[in-house]
Amino acid sequence: MSPASRSADVMYWLMLLLGGAVLAPCLILPAWLEYRASLDLKTLRLREVARHQAEIVQLRQQREHLETDDAYVLRLARKDLNVDTPGVERIHVDTTDAPEDDPGLPASAAADAVDELAPEVSDLVERVLVRYPLARMFAHPATRPPLMIIGGGLIVSAIVLLGGPPAARGAEQG
Repeated sequence: MSPASRSADVMYWLMLLLGGAVLAPCLILPAWLEYRASLDLKTLRLREVARHQAEIVQLRQQREHLETDDAYVLRLARKDLNVDTPGVERIHVDTTDAPEDDPGLPASAAADAVDELAPEVSDLVERVLVRYPLARMFAHPATRPPLMIIGGGLIVSAIVLLGGPPAARGAEQG
């Protein structure tokens, strides 16, 4: 094999690999980011559903108490309608509102409820995006099309200019 043939082979594979290395993230990363966003939205919706279910249970219990418990109705009237009981003096106590915890699913339970296709791959991509924030340029709408053109151009030029893979050129020459 001549040195020119070897350099053409190296150039072919280099162009092909570089083109693939640019094109692959442009095709995969936007879909992965959309997938992660849909998983986050699903987790949020599961928490909302759990919160609403807890609220429904609480309202059903309150309705049951209103229908059956006269003491509860009286306490509610005193509290909400400021109805005073004769002979009872009210003492106002100022309470500070503590931040409410989400009565829905705990964060870990909601995360477990969302089924992820490949958690190892998701973790790897997440670590790469955190470590290399410029990798988001493969998914950014302004930079993605030029990068796809560059990657595709490298692949096409490797095939057109250098005449295909080395094995195919060897079969044609032999």
